[in-house]
Amino acid sequence: MSYFDLPRLYFHGRFFTNPSTINNKLANFSPDVRLLPMNERRQSAKMTEEYAGFQYINPYGLHNFLLDNCVVSGAHGMAASPVGGQAFGAIHSGVPYAKMVDLDPDQQSLSQIFGLALRVLLQDGSGFEGRLEPATLFDLWYGRVPSERGDQMAAGVFQSLMRLENIQWLGPQDGLVQGLRERCQSGVSVKFMLDAYQGKPELAGFNYGRIVGVIGPGRNGEAINFPSERRLNPAGSVCGPAYYKLHSDELKLTLDLGNSMPLLHPAGESKDLGILRLVALSDDGPVALHEHALDYSRAALERNGGLVDLAISEAQHALLCRHPLAIQAMRLGASALLLQEHASLKWIHCEPTSLRLAPGESATVKFHARHAGQAMPDEAIDLRLTAHEGNNRPRSGVEFPAQVLTDADGVGLLRVEARSPQPLPPRRAVIDSQLYYLGGGAWQEAGELTRQSGGGVLSILVFNQVAEVAEPVWADHIEPILSYYARIYPGVAAVLGIDSHDGVRANATLLHRWLSLPREDPLHFPPSRDLAPAKAKMICRWLETGMRDD
Repeated sequence: MSYFDLPRLYFHGRFFTNPSTINNKLANFSPDVRLLPMNERRQSAKMTEEYAGFQYINPYGLHNFLLDNCVVSGAHGMAASPVGGQAFGAIHSGVPYAKMVDLDPDQQSLSQIFGLALRVLLQDGSGFEGRLEPATLFDLWYGRVPSERGDQMAAGVFQSLMRLENIQWLGPQDGLVQGLRERCQSGVSVKFMLDAYQGKPELAGFNYGRIVGVIGPGRNGEAINFPSERRLNPAGSVCGPAYYKLHSDELKLTLDLGNSMPLLHPAGESKDLGILRLVALSDDGPVALHEHALDYSRAALERNGGLVDLAISEAQHALLCRHPLAIQAMRLGASALLLQEHASLKWIHCEPTSLRLAPGESATVKFHARHAGQAMPDEAIDLRLTAHEGNNRPRSGVEFPAQVLTDADGVGLLRVEARSPQPLPPRRAVIDSQLYYLGGGAWQEAGELTRQSGGGVLSILVFNQVAEVAEPVWADHIEPILSYYARIYPGVAAVLGIDSHDGVRANATLLHRWLSLPREDPLHFPPSRDLAPAKAKMICRWLETGMRDD
């Protein structure tokens, strides 16, 4: 079970996030680079050294993430939908606000959401609330609105789990909520698509975008952060990827088009791609699975989260157990494939897709291998550093086996160990860390998982080796670190006073608390552009021992 299974709830509305943007550029970390006033913003900033000092759209951002005016728009498998456009209920995000951060200036396609608490309340007073596990962006693409530029043309997906032990069930325990509760094994699976982000400060709706989501029962053993089912890759550049589940217990498939269709305008109607239908790519050519056209309208997206349930015959079910699925577009008598499953029927991915490690630390990454939606035991997954030379140096900064083998459940465990990334390339010295990208061979190509920055499926941020300081003092050890963060996070600096010794003294208790919180906590300091754990401990020790000035 997952959000592909019944019962399901659908929701949509707006989201708000205000990431700080000075730190989008490595050169801006250097105190020798003058930060340009916002009235000197260039009209077309590019991520090159030419634009050092450019602060981008939101220099005072705080990395908050929250939902706004979100409604539960429908349900499936529990009760009939309300009539007349009436909503089932509402969904709210909790306080403190969650935070949205990316991994590194060189890796901004794996944004993460930490600490997102959701409260779902239906019209009958029933509902549930709890906090989601950290979620990482996947399937980011910049063709959602081809007529736009920048963030408004982009879309991407987050998926996570509200663990069963962390859920509080609310109100009467019958009907919709009870049906969901009875089917949950590991918790509640939540998947949502974000698009139409307004990143222009001079326009209305700045820092807001659209969210469309699906809630369903989570099952034991499935991936938390991506669909453990079957994937359709874009056959060209027109569409984003899609996923589907071929149900084993009934003659049905469920298709997820939530992040697939190009739009005419941000959060607007879908672009007319013709009549769309699902086909099986048999040895004798495409075999249509249904007569009616797929509904890929805006109304369908917001009503059903982009999910389509299709009854199929026993013969069609057997066909899809052996052959790929595709989406075929028909227009003026001509046909073309928009999305299609890889011919191998393989889908291999990992979680998490990013790590933060200090030298001497290690972490385990879980790979899920599927063939036609079923677990692939004894599958050898090859791994290597990608050919990206801007990072990945020195190669000795990470250690990992060249291959992992999956178990009977199609799961392979990769252990990654961090070493000192010295000597750092000159462009990385200012940020005091290095980034490594791990990828593979044919299995990665089958899932088209080469689109994230660096060309890998796993990104690893390794902090520099930090020498221990027995008695840290402000001028030599603390001020250089905190002034660095005051520069790239002026909004946070205004709260914590980290731009001066007096400011830190006045806010010492709060700073110590935020530094001591786990990175997954939305109040953890720094919010992004992570501080090496050894440096955070040194600052805490300095705060605890009198905050020596010299």
